Amino acid sequence: MCDNFAVWSCVQTALKAANSVVGLAGMDVILYALWVLRAWSKQHSVVGLAQLLTVYLHSSQPGNHHVLADLLGPHRR
Repeated sequence: MCDNFAVWSCVQTALKAANSVVGLAGMDVILYALWVLRAWSKQHSVVGLAQLLTVYLHSSQPGNHHVLADLLGPHRR
């Protein structure tokens, strides 16, 4: 009985460590994505997030896809 508990305890600790590593990696990906968006917006003078969301929602309606293409510029069509 004692050996099973030791094995379970070891597995539990290993899973907690793996979960922590995956969680930290996920946070790193989010922080990197935010950094890339910030760097990209500085280079391309992107409009504000609220304006971008409004344009996206408007362009998601049938027949309005040109709005988002116009915002992104001719090189994105």
